[in-house]
Amino acid sequence: MKKLKLVLPVLMAAIMVLAIPFTFACKKKNKDGALQSITLNLEGVKRAYQVGEEFNGEGLIVVANREKRDVTLTETEYAVDASEYNKDEIGRYNIIVSYSDKQKSFTVTVGGDKDGIYVYFENGEDTVAVNESQTAALDLTKLVVKEVDALENVLEDEIISSDKYTVEVYRADKLIPESEYSSLVVGKYQVWVYMPSKVNPDFVRSNFVFFNVVASASGAAETVCSDYNPGE
Repeated sequence: MKKLKLVLPVLMAAIMVLAIPFTFACKKKNKDGALQSITLNLEGVKRAYQVGEEFNGEGLIVVANREKRDVTLTETEYAVDASEYNKDEIGRYNIIVSYSDKQKSFTVTVGGDKDGIYVYFENGEDTVAVNESQTAALDLTKLVVKEVDALENVLEDEIISSDKYTVEVYRADKLIPESEYSSLVVGKYQVWVYMPSKVNPDFVRSNFVFFNVVASASGAAETVCSDYNPGE
């Protein structure tokens, strides 16, 4: 009987010890659900460097995309691996961002102070036929503006939002008022985009794309696009 009395406390203690890890495991479960992916907001990140400049990750925003909601991470919660970056050699380098078991990367370049923008209309919508009133509308929501790095590579993942640049439309040398964008007559127009340089805010980057208004839908078959021409 004495042996049984001694065994029971020992068994109870063992069960409590085994239950402790399960208690902590339940507490560690994130209330926002499982981690599905991470998203990088690079809008405030320096992407073009001159030779000799150290990499600077300031402005990077990392978001954890969980099942229930997205959570913006603090700088201490994620890791940035810039080991590939070489400040003394012209080139394009991958910067890797890690959080838990997820990774995303973005590129930066070393190669001088030239940066630019690339401008085009999505789905080739740079040619429009006139309507019954013999006019056509310029739809600037179809305009796509992308970053160009110091090595003149178009950064396909860097679409610039419309609040970051200004637009002017010309026909020959005549500036078209914004009030007339919805009623353009037949002709070839230049849609110019302007925005501050990332390397030197005192300079303005610019580039343009042609926009064509034609007399009939059949005339829209031949599309005229601008050549790549990053601003100085």
